[in-house]
Amino acid sequence: MSDNICFPAKLVHGHIYDLAQKKVGRIFYPLVVFEKKEYEQALNTYNCPIVSSYADVIESSIHPEQRFGIPLDRPVVNFNDESLLRKTCLGYLKLFNIKKTQADKAFKAALCAQKEFKYQIRNKALKIIDQAEKNHSLLIVLAGRPYHSDGLINHKIPDILTGFGADIITEDAVPLDGDSLKDVHVVTQWSYPNKIYNAAKWVAGKPDNIQMVQLNSFGCGPDAIVIDEVKEILKTGQKNHTLIKVDEMSNPGSVRLRLRSMVESLKVKRLKKRSGPTLRKPFLSFRKEDKKRIIWAPFFAEDYSSYLPAIFKNAGYEFKILPKPDRKSVDLGLQYANNDICYPGLIVIGDIIKALKNHSYRAHDIAIGITQTGGQCRASNYLSLIRKAMISAGFDDIPIISVTASQGLIDQPGFQINWLMKTKILFVTTMFADCIAKMYYATAPREKTKGLSQSLRQHYMEKVSPSIAANKYSKIFRLLDQAVDAFNDIPVHKKELPKMGIVGEIYVKYNYF
Repeated sequence: MSDNICFPAKLVHGHIYDLAQKKVGRIFYPLVVFEKKEYEQALNTYNCPIVSSYADVIESSIHPEQRFGIPLDRPVVNFNDESLLRKTCLGYLKLFNIKKTQADKAFKAALCAQKEFKYQIRNKALKIIDQAEKNHSLLIVLAGRPYHSDGLINHKIPDILTGFGADIITEDAVPLDGDSLKDVHVVTQWSYPNKIYNAAKWVAGKPDNIQMVQLNSFGCGPDAIVIDEVKEILKTGQKNHTLIKVDEMSNPGSVRLRLRSMVESLKVKRLKKRSGPTLRKPFLSFRKEDKKRIIWAPFFAEDYSSYLPAIFKNAGYEFKILPKPDRKSVDLGLQYANNDICYPGLIVIGDIIKALKNHSYRAHDIAIGITQTGGQCRASNYLSLIRKAMISAGFDDIPIISVTASQGLIDQPGFQINWLMKTKILFVTTMFADCIAKMYYATAPREKTKGLSQSLRQHYMEKVSPSIAANKYSKIFRLLDQAVDAFNDIPVHKKELPKMGIVGEIYVKYNYF
């Protein structure tokens, strides 16, 4: 396995070898992309990207069928769509010649059993909560991922807490609140973190004898966002955020000491009166009157960023690409962002803070722009991370806009683009950019005069901008013809060169820094 993957993922490899030694008939490991939607306000119900795809990792790294003769069954399961869930289950059982009527009956029984199971968990929790509220006894919501219930992973933390006299419930045992995600300042894109946000909101509104302890695995990318958000939610109720990073610990003594300190401090705190939860400051809205603001956006890629100002001018907005990233961007990213966030995230945040610190401007003249895909990647939450960094750095009076084709996180009536109407110019611009890039990468390693390919690339990238802004397609195609001739005229060495393919995350592939 990869050395920097989370501990639960590492354990899976051991589980597979253990099953192989037991000579099981086959291994069932579904690809679960979507969990069931439990909160109407949640934007999505994605599973963790690692969890949802790890069966493919096991297939490509261990090859259970090839090495051990054990088939690895990997059906794609969607818990958020009952008809698709049924189709997958019945399709899988068909492999074993189970009749459709029998499989359908089992499917319906399974749904009822799952519903009853969840009801029992919450019903039991309500009794524990009621008792804690009556007796003012200590109740801990132990929040984390499903695998954190495994004693090997959580290092017996539930036992430690109950040993200190606390009752324990998990985040999915907390009562459901229809408005619990209303005030969340991140994209509610992952199913299990959504449960943790709901639990944090519930804890924030309760007395001091009810607290939360959050478990986190090293190497969990999404939790870099979840941890910060949970901390902010708990802060509204004057609650401390207790985070325990578990995994490959050889001595849980330090964790025991930390939890004991927390419990002892709560005994003192419970004697003090506390006020109710405070409201969080909402995101700044990008109003219709803000349309004249200059939108600043971080540099993305040498081959594509320079075309963006013309595209947005075509749509009626003034757009400015920030200076390219450097070491200062990284340092500022580390200063103002959770250090567990991915490297591209640190750079994007650092680029923006660097520009705000170094450039002269009036706050009411600018806005910050960032893309949001709305998918599983934590990049969908860069907007939230940027906002928190800007507040920490003292730039909370500048709005942020989200460039997205999905449901956005913020209110932005002043930023409305009919992307369907812009499809043709986007397509032609992308084609032009791709062609220039292909010609540049073909000539750059072969050119006799070093730097000539780069200067030509820069020349045509700049020259095409007015035509993009004005929808002058014939001029764009004429410029492309000229570029072809110009690149063909570059004196080159006639030699065969090795071809290299570069794969990876989009930012890593295209951002030279």
